[in-house]
Amino acid sequence: MHIITTRIQTYSPCNAAFSALPGGRTFAQVWTDPGVWLSYDPGNAPNRFGATLGKEVTLSQYTCRIGSWTLVATLIHEFAHVNGASGVTHDAEATLQKCLMGQHHNPTIMGQIRLASKLTRIG
Repeated sequence: MHIITTRIQTYSPCNAAFSALPGGRTFAQVWTDPGVWLSYDPGNAPNRFGATLGKEVTLSQYTCRIGSWTLVATLIHEFAHVNGASGVTHDAEATLQKCLMGQHHNPTIMGQIRLASKLTRIG
């Protein structure tokens, strides 16, 4: 939370990238929205990072285990979904490049991944 509050929330390119998403809000507006809920998923399966449904964001044990920078990148990605980024495009993951998380950007992530014939959102 500290990394996001002190570095990402006020970073102009990140706020501009979020404003361009369908929800039209800046990152700072989404981050401070009291209606957004963060939850913990004890799932530790590889590549199971997080999920978003409306304004409910979940972070997995797998993501927590990897470390704080992966948590930050996953939160940014998931908050892009809160702000209207599609689950079938690269829009949510692309925000990482504008939000100081370019090293964590994965050009192959399209919002969802299929694992063992069931749909599991990773972003």
